[in-house]
Amino acid sequence: MAGIGAIDERIRLIENILIKKLYDNRDKLESVDRFIPLVHAIKNYTSVAHFLKEHIIHERKLQREFDQHVGITPKFLQRVLRFRKAVAAFYSGPLKNLTALAYDCGYYDQAHFINEFKMLSGLSPKKFLQECSNEPASAWLTE
Repeated sequence: MAGIGAIDERIRLIENILIKKLYDNRDKLESVDRFIPLVHAIKNYTSVAHFLKEHIIHERKLQREFDQHVGITPKFLQRVLRFRKAVAAFYSGPLKNLTALAYDCGYYDQAHFINEFKMLSGLSPKKFLQECSNEPASAWLTE
């Protein structure tokens, strides 16, 4: 059996290895800290191109950062955010019409809205309204 001194030495060695790994990864952690505000900001733009222009970021760099830190592309994130905005509008009260909703949520046209909505929910917007209007909004809008 190993003595207390040997166990303490092993613990110190493991702690030193973990501290070194943490120190070696500090640049990655700082990169994540700088990246988080960009993820929050992208929802305020209608296109990734507009976002890139405003934030003076090269498209490939943004894609690499998203891939590394988020796991999806910026464009896909925008698609999901538009979809969430549309779903939130369904639950916020009576709708004017689907075309107006499509434009309000940043879609190019109603066909674009319907196709993307089907892709993300499995239902057309009309079918979604019929089948999911009784579900609580939290079922679709969780963070």
